[in-house]
Amino acid sequence: MTDWAGYTNTASTTFRVDHPVSFSPLRITDAAGRAVTPTTWVLSGSRLRARTTISVSPAYTGGIRSWSLWVEEGNGTPALAGINDWDDRTRYPCLTVPASATTCSGPVTIDRTWHVGDWASTSRGRVAGYTIPGPEVGTHASYRIYPRSTSVMRTTARAVPVGSAVTVSGRLTRVEVGTLPADQPGIAGEAMVLQQRPAGSTAWTTVGSATTSSTGAVGVTVRPARTTEYRWRHADRVGVAGPSTSPVVKIGARPAVSLAVLTSTPTARAATSVRMTSSRPQAGYTLRLQRWTGTEWKTLTTAPQSTAGTATVKVLLPAGTVRLRAVAATTPSFAQGVSPTVAVSVRR
Repeated sequence: MTDWAGYTNTASTTFRVDHPVSFSPLRITDAAGRAVTPTTWVLSGSRLRARTTISVSPAYTGGIRSWSLWVEEGNGTPALAGINDWDDRTRYPCLTVPASATTCSGPVTIDRTWHVGDWASTSRGRVAGYTIPGPEVGTHASYRIYPRSTSVMRTTARAVPVGSAVTVSGRLTRVEVGTLPADQPGIAGEAMVLQQRPAGSTAWTTVGSATTSSTGAVGVTVRPARTTEYRWRHADRVGVAGPSTSPVVKIGARPAVSLAVLTSTPTARAATSVRMTSSRPQAGYTLRLQRWTGTEWKTLTTAPQSTAGTATVKVLLPAGTVRLRAVAATTPSFAQGVSPTVAVSVRR
């Protein structure tokens, strides 16, 4: 009886079973070239690189029925290289046909890159190399996976009176490919910060923080003094979830607007004097005086605000009870403001 290398056994021979094909130790690195080890945390979606060499014993004359390099992250993870890849069958014939037909002149280098799957169903990934015939032998290297998160903004755009309380709510979820956004699982116990910037600005500042609930929900109460944009941000905490930022929501701040009839006894025969005032002066922007017609608000006149936020106008009004209101135009800093309705009794 002889082994694959041609050695003949005797009654006293003890065979040492070696495999004709061997891998060098696998080396995994990240996009920056840093070594990835079994204790390294890798964010899902990150690009990794695996390198190894395959050597075939020159004494081996059999065919290699299969060899492969696999990424094992759960949920149908892909093969990086191997006999099942037609390009590899062509590129490395010495690994796919009997050595008697073509031999490897030296170790064959396998160098592949891939992205850690967002669909990974396990917290640990592994790259493994396998060869057949005989007992499967190979090399492997592992790493730890933490999921990519999504910060969701639940508050919709709106306008509130200047300084009024409004709760900005959000949710932190784990990205799962094939799952609708509303069904993504929440991540509990994570710190999130609420950031704000005045409308038209590019600089974000932190206005509050909160810890996510068991469903990933979070909320902070704010009192916008002017029209402000908000966003939720989750910091990168290794082992739990990657960094993420929610969509931006704009909350308008409505100034208080008032209207005062200055004419002591309004009549239909003479112009009535009316003063309009905005609590947040926006010099140059208009104030509109409107009258209720029974079906709609009709603008009677407009006037620019003074530096004090006021505008005084004179208008002819019909006899009877006339309902008036003042409207402050939308500006980059404030939402449209509307005064309470004022009923004016106009004599003939």
